[in-house]
Amino acid sequence: MTRSPYDGLCALRPWEQAGALVLQYGRFAIVGGAATVVHVSLFAGLIEGTGMAPLLANLIAFSVALGVSFLGHNCWTFAALRRRSATVPERTRRTFARFVAAALFGLGLNSLVVYLITGVLALSYVHAIAVMVTAVPVIMFVINRQWTFRPRP
Repeated sequence: MTRSPYDGLCALRPWEQAGALVLQYGRFAIVGGAATVVHVSLFAGLIEGTGMAPLLANLIAFSVALGVSFLGHNCWTFAALRRRSATVPERTRRTFARFVAAALFGLGLNSLVVYLITGVLALSYVHAIAVMVTAVPVIMFVINRQWTFRPRP
């Protein structure tokens, strides 16, 4: 009999389920924070250390941070959700493709927030940051939990 990764969670009492979800979101925040530090540090380092153009530096820094984020979420944040029956390289390849799509969606969502707040509403970018660090991560957690890392039949 094949067990679902959700079997253990369903067996928990409601307050235990909530605690498990809070723990998972905490892991999501830690990994996201680490990826952000890598992104910002590499971005600034490439510009200051090599004189690289900011757009190219951002592309490289985003790509490296994406790898850090995927490894952290795949191996730690959402490890309990991984399907055990698929071969590891195949599962990882499919999950990584979904992760990249989700990350690009998150980038688009952040860009939309910046456009709406600074362009349409003509408010300070500080207001955009407030939405980018509160609402967008919650949306991305749900997407990653329910789609990117969700076990597939």
